[in-house]
Amino acid sequence: MRMCMTPSSEDIQLYDEARKAFKEKNLQRLKEIYNRLLEIDANPEIVYIVQRMIDELEGKKEEARQV
Repeated sequence: MRMCMTPSSEDIQLYDEARKAFKEKNLQRLKEIYNRLLEIDANPEIVYIVQRMIDELEGKKEEARQV
């Protein structure tokens, strides 16, 4: 685990990609980004935000199935 909590350039790049995937409602891409963030031991705040994006999209898909 990195001692420094400052996001790396890769963390930031992946976060930007996650935001784009979230806007496009691309759950599969978000999960790929999340897994990569875990692999590189990314900043915990970024990992948390991406996890919340995934949770929100999964919740919306579940709501759509119930209707």
